[in-house]
Amino acid sequence: MHTSNTPPLVLIQRYEEASVNTFRCTMASRADIAQMLQTGENWYIHAVQEPINSPADEKQKFRKAMAIAAHHHALFFQMGQHHQGETDQLQFLAELYDLLLSRAVPSVERLCRYQRRMNETGVLAYGQIYKPQSTYHALTFALAPFLRSAFRNSRNVKKN
Repeated sequence: MHTSNTPPLVLIQRYEEASVNTFRCTMASRADIAQMLQTGENWYIHAVQEPINSPADEKQKFRKAMAIAAHHHALFFQMGQHHQGETDQLQFLAELYDLLLSRAVPSVERLCRYQRRMNETGVLAYGQIYKPQSTYHALTFALAPFLRSAFRNSRNVKKN
């Protein structure tokens, strides 16, 4: 169990190879990410990997990962495809994690740079999406404005 003052990370990935879709999920600490960067180890070798059988199955796996993140008060991240450069992804993940912990909204210039890097690496910070009042929420929306409407739409779907 996570005991540090800083929240752990829950990492997910939708991975496709040879026409088989797989959902990966793991939980790590910032120190784990630093160690992976130092040793060159890939994050997903520690991940639970399950085939995705349908869109509904993928949605269920996503919600299960979100429940794990909520239980551990973790920050939630989606990783890009592994062929997009694992080292770049992990370095950017660590940078995003540190930015979220700082809770400081960066300048517009830095915000645009983060958004470009998110597009390049495929790494997306969700923050604590299970906790809308979280102080990480506003920063997550600043990094990825489209998430605000996605969350609003998902809440509206639940109500209907």
